[in-house]
Amino acid sequence: MKNTITKQNYKNHMTCQAINHYDTGQSIEQSYVENNRKKEGIAIEEESKKYFGDLIDSNHLHIEIKNYRNITLYQPETTIEVKDTNIRITNRADYLFIDKDGNYHLIEVKGKANPYKSNGKLEDEIKRDLNYQRYVLEKSNIPIKSVHLLYLNKNWIRKGAINIKELFQKDDVTNLLEYQSSNIEEEINKMISIIKKNSKPTKKINKGNCRECPHKQNCHLEEGLTDEIFEIPNITTKQINNLTNNKISNIKDVSKYLKISSAQESYIQVTSTKKPIINIQSIRNELKDFKAEDPVYALDYETLQPPIPKWDGFSAYQQIPMQYHVSKLDENQTIHRYYLHNENSNPLPKLLKNLESQIGDKGLILVYHKRFEQKRNDEMGLMYPEYASFLESLNKRMYDLEEIFKNSKGYYIHPDFKGRSTLKLVLPVFNKEQTYSDINISGGMIARYKWHEMISGNISDTEKKKIYKDLLEYCKLDTEGLLIIFKSLIQLI
Repeated sequence: MKNTITKQNYKNHMTCQAINHYDTGQSIEQSYVENNRKKEGIAIEEESKKYFGDLIDSNHLHIEIKNYRNITLYQPETTIEVKDTNIRITNRADYLFIDKDGNYHLIEVKGKANPYKSNGKLEDEIKRDLNYQRYVLEKSNIPIKSVHLLYLNKNWIRKGAINIKELFQKDDVTNLLEYQSSNIEEEINKMISIIKKNSKPTKKINKGNCRECPHKQNCHLEEGLTDEIFEIPNITTKQINNLTNNKISNIKDVSKYLKISSAQESYIQVTSTKKPIINIQSIRNELKDFKAEDPVYALDYETLQPPIPKWDGFSAYQQIPMQYHVSKLDENQTIHRYYLHNENSNPLPKLLKNLESQIGDKGLILVYHKRFEQKRNDEMGLMYPEYASFLESLNKRMYDLEEIFKNSKGYYIHPDFKGRSTLKLVLPVFNKEQTYSDINISGGMIARYKWHEMISGNISDTEKKKIYKDLLEYCKLDTEGLLIIFKSLIQLI
């Protein structure tokens, strides 16, 4: 942020004032996933145009706006010049509808299927977004009568051609905004003061704000906050502030200043001593139902999640398995089976047919974070009743290997887990050669977008074959890893 305040600057400021402070104005290279998310957002916005009748493209609000009636303006832009400064406050709205009486109605498109919290209130980020827009428009002499959200309808299931009025849901959220122009103005004045260097930004250091922040390293270094302390499980903003205010950077000193939980104490112990905590009896109890004579399977799904349903029977953002890998451990031999859909069509019929034929009807099924696989099975069982009993039986046989490594359980905690229990951190502890750092596809989101590339028809056959091979390698790494961990645990107990 230099001398222009945008909607994104305002949202950054409300999240943590330091984000704009560290932003030098230089563009940060977006990741492959971020670029594809942006493309999805553009596609949703383009689709939303069909929702309206008369639509006028407008890069700025011109004088004739007062004469419009029953018209929707697309992307009208407004600018406020801050008196006695060279600072500008700008906003570009998605849509502005002018009714027959000349009243203005702001309409914001969100590429979400649910913009609400569990209590029915708007998500904080959306509320800030809309309040900022309303403020800038009204300061530009465009009084807003109502504010609406246009978002993807999660309850609409595609059957044939897209019905645009059912694909999107339009809600009047004016009363949910709790709009007070004085509150917005107060925050904008703080931003102006920071730009003019009359005040310093206030940092809000916490896991939600910091984990994906590109400025995390510089910010934490300035505060004397080490990664070891930041990664303490469930550490609060208040606790972090307590430690940084007292200049505590050695994790061994944390318990002198904070009242810590048993899970936090375990993390501090393994991080300080560099020695793992392994509770063999607890692990033995977790695996007590395993029968040595039965085969052991490891199962992993990779999924698509199209914002706009591509095929009949699906809803917005529904997770659709397009690939699975099954690794089977039988008499100490590992056998691999897989399916990867390579057509631009609904993958479920062929995927389910292959899965039923390739996984036996008895034996433990290892997964990681089993709620994901179980939910996909429940959804597929509802869509394809002929496979419902098979999928239900898979769910009953599943064991979630992550349970052993959760910091809250305290069964197996290792300093290399960094207070977390993700497979990418756990697996290398059991086999350093099994790592995600040297493969071309290293995460589920990358796999999702690479699959779209593979079936799009816009790349060469050579590139398609490479993506196919990379997808197989990634999914296989997960299931192989589960068997490696399982065998190590069995030997341990």
